[in-house]
Amino acid sequence: MSCSHKAYQTLGGTLLLTSLVALGGCFDSSSSSSNGNNNGGGSTDFAADLQAGKVASVVVDASSYTDLTGVNLQTGVMTTDLSGDDWHVALQRYNIVMLNGGVAGTGSVTAALAHAQDAFYDGNGDPVENTFVNATPEMYLADLTYPYDPTDLDFAAEDFQPAFGAWSDWATYRSDLPAGRPGGGYVTANEDHYWAVRSTEGDNFIVQLLDNNEPLFDTRDTDASFDDAAIILRITPMSGDGSFDLTGGTELTAELDDPRGSVYIDLDAGTYSTSATADWDIRYTVETTTSAQGTGSVGVLRLNGGVTGDGNVALHVDSPYTEAEVNALDGSDTAFGFGFESDSADNVFTSNEWFRYGVAGGHRLHPNYRVFALDLDGDEATTDDIVLVQATRYYHPDSGTSGYITLRAVLLETP
Repeated sequence: MSCSHKAYQTLGGTLLLTSLVALGGCFDSSSSSSNGNNNGGGSTDFAADLQAGKVASVVVDASSYTDLTGVNLQTGVMTTDLSGDDWHVALQRYNIVMLNGGVAGTGSVTAALAHAQDAFYDGNGDPVENTFVNATPEMYLADLTYPYDPTDLDFAAEDFQPAFGAWSDWATYRSDLPAGRPGGGYVTANEDHYWAVRSTEGDNFIVQLLDNNEPLFDTRDTDASFDDAAIILRITPMSGDGSFDLTGGTELTAELDDPRGSVYIDLDAGTYSTSATADWDIRYTVETTTSAQGTGSVGVLRLNGGVTGDGNVALHVDSPYTEAEVNALDGSDTAFGFGFESDSADNVFTSNEWFRYGVAGGHRLHPNYRVFALDLDGDEATTDDIVLVQATRYYHPDSGTSGYITLRAVLLETP
């Protein structure tokens, strides 16, 4: 049995395989399982039961392969609009989880792993088959309602992880720019790096950022504004034989309309815009930043995929390449096509898997009943808004359709 579809992050990881005979489409079986068929103490009136100190339960429709569903852990209400602060955690199938205030939203949610359920794994980190197969929600309900001490929990906010990395991965300091200002924080592109990018239309390109003695941004001066703020790229499409002829690339100067603006680059068209279009591939933004040296600016490269866009744009994991490596590259190789990743969110959920696929050789996802603590306002001084969350099943309790995740939650009872 093979099931083709677009896959995103791995369980607890960040690898994105954009062309894969993969897992997710195989999870749409409507068959039910005796493992995790009920909520184990959950209820239908989420808000009332949560405030009453009871276990509240909600079935989250996270079945979309493109959109995330945000959940309010005080009311159980769901939304696909992640721009505000009325959601706390957002889900997309088994593999993408976001906290409000990280990549999206205006909140300040932090989270911690409260119970790791180590018994589900052996000393090598491999699943213990009998434990997974025989686990039921009732068996692990006490782990959810345990009065954990908040001071023992390592709460952390979500971090954005761009596939291109931090600016220092694709740019470098130039102390000689401009002339007469040695030691300045001017940054220019690193021309020695070549990046393999899969576009939103599914085409492969090599992208080289060009220096041209033009500063991209100034890490030390927040008021610095360049007359011609821009990013310059050389875009080389893959040839029919899978090679990349760097001598045949096209140079594109994408000009920002504001020193703190953005440009959206379309690799297939070889054009750019200062507003998002449906086919944008790379977004370059200059943002204000604060460090020990004071205020300044920083450049960020984002992809139209993963957690930062609706497209399928991704970067090859072996990037950046040297010029010699590009000349030897075969973009038509099957293994090459499987090695792409997009922007991701780094949080306690992505660092600690909460489902495991293929236990006992089956094509199903089994929960590991880990308990996560979410501080809804991110304020360590207040503990009355810490919610403990546990996933108990991945399939709809009635239809068995995949991507309908049952979460049960309870307010932390502090000791």
